[in-house]
Amino acid sequence: MPASGWAAAALAAQLIDEIDRLALKINPAALGGGVPLFGSSGYATRRWTRTSTQAFTSGVIFAEYARG
Repeated sequence: MPASGWAAAALAAQLIDEIDRLALKINPAALGGGVPLFGSSGYATRRWTRTSTQAFTSGVIFAEYARG
């Protein structure tokens, strides 16, 4: 795993309370281990509301969420 992936996750973990929008690209492929989205920030329930979803013929889904 590139170091940049871990660095981005660590930064997201530090800024989790400042993030008000998520944009996720979901690719239907299992690749084994990966980088946790928010690094090692620990588990705390946070509510997100889906604002849009777009599915592509490739199977990829682009989903956007807003805090709340």
